[in-house]
Amino acid sequence: MASWGPLEGLLGASWGLSRPPGGLRASSGGLFWGLPGGFGGGGGAFQSLPSPAELDRIVKLETLLPKPAVQVADVWSKYHEDESKGRVGSTLSASHFSRLAANAKESPIFLLPVPKPGGFLSLLVQCQLPRLLVTTVEEYRRSPIDAVSHLTLTYYTELSTSKGLVLVRGDLLTRDHLDPFEAKAVVKQIHHYYTDPKAYRNQVWKFNHNTAAWSFTDFLNELGYKSG
Repeated sequence: MASWGPLEGLLGASWGLSRPPGGLRASSGGLFWGLPGGFGGGGGAFQSLPSPAELDRIVKLETLLPKPAVQVADVWSKYHEDESKGRVGSTLSASHFSRLAANAKESPIFLLPVPKPGGFLSLLVQCQLPRLLVTTVEEYRRSPIDAVSHLTLTYYTELSTSKGLVLVRGDLLTRDHLDPFEAKAVVKQIHHYYTDPKAYRNQVWKFNHNTAAWSFTDFLNELGYKSG
């Protein structure tokens, strides 16, 4: 579990939309932030539960093993094309995942803004590999224990040695804060900032280890978002 103490000042700032579109409708059995074992259902359109931690509970591994890595990635991508299920699929090379894992251990939390009408929604990312949890800053500020993970990423390393490939699945709990298109963009940003050495050092590492020097305004400018 990450230590949030040094970030209290940052998380107390008023960033993004003061009230994100829609309302939180998590059930008492939902996936609660900081309780990685408590996976459960939630309200809203998707009600997509976090995926199993084992790849062979999702696909038949024997059907993937004979295929080259490029074909495996294509199969995985097509498997997640149906956005109505509230899931998104992605892949990482084994080397990129190794870098992500090391950086996630060193810097387990980060903040990402998502453009919304009238402003942006600030998301808080917490790394608990093989999962990454994504909640909103507003919900975390209200109650760190009860903040729901609206997007949960699960990383599957079963093919990393034989194919040099790590499969990634993102599960959306509801449509209240993110739609599948936005979720795909969030996944790409997380992977970029946790695997690109310069982006990681300038943003994620600084956010975790030199908070006073990290600028949210500069980060917004880097992303091409208007900060005011």
